[in-house]
Amino acid sequence: MESSPFFIETLVKKVREEIFSTFDVYNSFVSASAYDTAWLAMIPAENPNKFEQCCGPMFKGCLEWVLSNQKEEGFWGARDMNGLPTIDSLPSTLACIVALKKWNLGDTNINKGLAFVRENSETLLRERHHSLPRWFAIVYPAMVELAQATGLGVAHEVRGVLSDVLLKRQQFMETEGDVNDYQYYPPLLSFLEALPSTCNIDRETILKSLNKDGSLFQSPSATAYAFMATGERKCKEYLERLVRRCSRGVPPMYPMDEELIKLSLVNQVTRLGLAEHFSGEIEVILSEAYSKSNAFAGSFCWFVHDEDILGHIERNSGYFMSAMLNIYRATDLMFSGENELKEARSFARKLLEKNMRRRCEEDGLLEMPSFHEVVEHELSLPWIARLDHLDHRFWIEANDHVDALWIAKASFYRWDGKGLCGHGRIIFEALDGLVTDIAKKHLRQQGSDITDNLRDIWQETFGAWLVETTWSNNGYIPSMEEYLETGMISIASHTMVLPASCFLNPNLLNHKLKPSQNEPITKLLMASSRLLNDIQSYQKEQLDGKINLVLLHLKGNPKAEIEDSISYVKEILDEKKTELLEHALMDYGSNDLPKPCKLLHLSCLKVFQMFYNSSNQFDSDTELFHDIKRGIYIPPEYPVPRRIPSPSKTETKCSKVKACLIGESKYQGGRNFNTGQNFAWSATPISVGRDKVVIPPKFRLCFPATKDFRWTAGVRGNFGRAFLWGRGY
Repeated sequence: MESSPFFIETLVKKVREEIFSTFDVYNSFVSASAYDTAWLAMIPAENPNKFEQCCGPMFKGCLEWVLSNQKEEGFWGARDMNGLPTIDSLPSTLACIVALKKWNLGDTNINKGLAFVRENSETLLRERHHSLPRWFAIVYPAMVELAQATGLGVAHEVRGVLSDVLLKRQQFMETEGDVNDYQYYPPLLSFLEALPSTCNIDRETILKSLNKDGSLFQSPSATAYAFMATGERKCKEYLERLVRRCSRGVPPMYPMDEELIKLSLVNQVTRLGLAEHFSGEIEVILSEAYSKSNAFAGSFCWFVHDEDILGHIERNSGYFMSAMLNIYRATDLMFSGENELKEARSFARKLLEKNMRRRCEEDGLLEMPSFHEVVEHELSLPWIARLDHLDHRFWIEANDHVDALWIAKASFYRWDGKGLCGHGRIIFEALDGLVTDIAKKHLRQQGSDITDNLRDIWQETFGAWLVETTWSNNGYIPSMEEYLETGMISIASHTMVLPASCFLNPNLLNHKLKPSQNEPITKLLMASSRLLNDIQSYQKEQLDGKINLVLLHLKGNPKAEIEDSISYVKEILDEKKTELLEHALMDYGSNDLPKPCKLLHLSCLKVFQMFYNSSNQFDSDTELFHDIKRGIYIPPEYPVPRRIPSPSKTETKCSKVKACLIGESKYQGGRNFNTGQNFAWSATPISVGRDKVVIPPKFRLCFPATKDFRWTAGVRGNFGRAFLWGRGY
């Protein structure tokens, strides 16, 4: 390990040259926004001759940036710390392909972008379904509509998730009402490019809302749309300054607080324990910041005197976790008489404690999967009791911490096992082999490749496992609806029944295998499987600290007994099973699953019912051992028939007469089926292997040609049906 003074000094010199010597905030420390850059790329150049067509984009550099910054997977936008695309990639990708389509460029880029949106919208949004950010709920539907209007069909493929986002947008629109209402920041008008036409925003409203610098709330995308809608020169001048200043893509906001960015750099360097190597540079930055700032409590504690702001922060505490943590840390350094700081510290601590046990994904500033650990560390151990070098180590580990499950999720998302080790690698290689084998067999037998479909199914399942693990680790208690939505996927019954259905029917459409378009009978199977498991495994999962529908109901009904919660879940299960049975046996038209596939769903339900009928036999090593052996390994045994000597003519005649007397005896109202001692019927059990079954004899009846013939035949037929039903056919 190289740790010599010379080696360290070399690294320090390199960092000093790359970061501190040429401190370019926008091109070095602020990531470009693909979404905003795409909107600037859509602006057509002004043509002096109004009667001639537009000659191209006004900002060609922005269009070139879009062309050259598409990720290998097909999306534009940011990755999270695990290398996966964030939900921001969906509207960003749509905006970029619209910009390319407008100028008839990058057909390959457009196709890759469309494929990404169609294939990944469901996956990216599932985990954020119940906590979609406000900006996303406003912007994403607008980009889908814009792409559709441009001739880029995506609405059909994303309709499942789009309906939920549209509902969320409608809730925001109804709650906030006026687009100029500044009670909610940023106001709706700052999303001008994404607001629906029903808002009826006119030119006068836009011009009144412009800042002095010509921007619309410092938003490049909103200002770009404002310029295209109004032609206002101030907007154009703002956009031109923006492009000159930011040569490597447009930031999401301009101008930004450059001093805050510099202070953030100092904070990171200091907390990593590297301040001693850059003391001169840090001193310059701090001196400059202090000379321009009023460092008193009221400069950042003003909100404690505004009841409306306090209420807004409390109602939306998930969005303010980063800010509250910074305020709490800042108040570690209080001087006497700074009562405002005490109030701010108390308020920040209350909100942090409220959200500490949740994974606060609503806050777009959070980038560490271990953020809750950082909060817990700050709240549990006072700053004055922490040694610097131990604090530095904690910060390094917190920033470098990546949970193995999140790494596995990234690998499953890319379907690439590189970087995995231990159990994660074993699981991935096993599933990759399974998917490959099934896909090869299907290609050979049915002539179509279902590899991507199978991967999508397993990616969805692994995502559900990750959500449940995150819930358990963070102590998060979901609603019963939220739990069942994830739990019916994590039980993984669809991973068995859907691939098998492909072999039963070669014409099964690929869209039937897409997670977002599961058939009703598949959803019923998934839900029933989860409920069966929860009823029999709540005790084990309670000990393991896991969530279970029975336990959720019990927690939500403190006066209820465990038997009440079990009965409640059983009622839901009975409804689901009844619906599934109806779907399996009834014909619902040409769009329904083929009959063999539906019966396979029913068979799969019976398997789960066997596992969890009276106890959790799935987790037992022995309870089903005998049935498994009989069902798979032990061949059935049959008795060797004995040769029966042929009867004499006299015996044959006598048998015919006795057989005919059977019907007469029944017809005359006798209650007992008395065959006589000499009738050749034996109900004696015959031993077959370990079991004893009744084997009916083979005999013939001779019926006389009388009026009683139909009745006698009916007895024979009904007896046969009763026997078959008794055998379970």
